[in-house]
Amino acid sequence: MYEMLIGVSPFYNRNKNTLMKKIKQQKVVFPDRNKYKIEFTDDFIDIVERLLDKDKSKRLGSQGGAKEILAHKFFAGIDVAKLEQKDFKPPFIPKIEGKFGEEDFLKYFNSEGGAAIEDTVIPKQNQQYIKANQNLFEGFDKKKK
Repeated sequence: MYEMLIGVSPFYNRNKNTLMKKIKQQKVVFPDRNKYKIEFTDDFIDIVERLLDKDKSKRLGSQGGAKEILAHKFFAGIDVAKLEQKDFKPPFIPKIEGKFGEEDFLKYFNSEGGAAIEDTVIPKQNQQYIKANQNLFEGFDKKKK
């Protein structure tokens, strides 16, 4: 969630040892909303901090799983039942145009004519896992019948 909104990992560091140390010891730091012109709510800060709590017994979801997480105020406006039924309209659908339009995206990332996974930069050991799970979200963007 943090990375999708802020654009970087909350503990980012190029050095793997430093990265691991930061994950274990550092609190999550949020950028200045005004300075960087990033919109996020206090509920967003709260859910991220609680999901990344260093004490796993206190971490959001550790007691009640996904139901506990979805009960957080951050998800208050989401109809979970509709989401589970794949009958959920996203609040924002990006308009993709120009050089990186939908046609180009599908050309490179669609299994129906895109580049073979072997031709990507994905490490070989991960490619088998991806192939084995490529249908995991099949039909997610379509309504259940």
